[in-house]
Amino acid sequence: MILNEFKKDIYSIKDDLAMSLIKARQCIDVDELQEFELAYNKVLELLEKAKIENKKIILELESLANFIKICAHFNYPPYYTITLEQMKQISDMYSDFEKDKLSIEERVDNFFLEKCDVAYIRDKLYLKWKNGNKLSKRLKILDESIQCFEKGFYAAAIPLLFSQLEGMIADVKHTKGKMTGRDLKGYINSAFNTDLSGDISFEDFLRKMYEEEIMVGFKHKEELNSNFGRHAIMHGRDVDYGTQQNYIKLILFFDSVYERLIGSVQRKNWSSKNEEGIK
Repeated sequence: MILNEFKKDIYSIKDDLAMSLIKARQCIDVDELQEFELAYNKVLELLEKAKIENKKIILELESLANFIKICAHFNYPPYYTITLEQMKQISDMYSDFEKDKLSIEERVDNFFLEKCDVAYIRDKLYLKWKNGNKLSKRLKILDESIQCFEKGFYAAAIPLLFSQLEGMIADVKHTKGKMTGRDLKGYINSAFNTDLSGDISFEDFLRKMYEEEIMVGFKHKEELNSNFGRHAIMHGRDVDYGTQQNYIKLILFFDSVYERLIGSVQRKNWSSKNEEGIK
């Protein structure tokens, strides 16, 4: 919507300049007219460049939207070090999405399995949590969860991570006493609170993932509504959740919550202290 308005503005400016040139020819002398026309042509060049850049931005935003749609469909939160080129690898699959979802799912799985291996989890995620100092009492359990993942014990790794997700939220929100499922949903909603006028966004996707996949309810001896619903796993209904893919989805979600509740706040505080020091 914003880009369309920008595009209209560019054409409007161009039309206004054309009218100004017509009027100028009628009321200024030759030398002034030549000077004006040179400036006019220069502005036209800049406008043409702006139109080209505008098209590039539109293509990049379309690529981003397709990336989010595919990740949302398969419940893969975007990891914080992902590059535009890597996003494009996923978004380029969108043209075949409706025709061959099974093949696309396999390719998306392979992408995240390759990028989010044990080395990435330890060197990028765990080290960041350790250096952040806010998860110090939880690091041992998080480390054991990663060790289970490394050894292929996914069914053991996932419940450990679920417990620390809720514990991290309780710590950050200074919860005392009982923390209900409704409380958890409220905290997640506030963490992923954004308004993009209905456009799909990472925050909207993560919020829905938590509510519709992780915190979804279940009934014994009835079909499950999610591949890794927290309640069905922790209460023993789901016995097929222990997969490498599910662990990666959950740990990326864990990190997304960490980033919004802890990481971004720490960086903001660090930036404010530096600014005060400069003053």
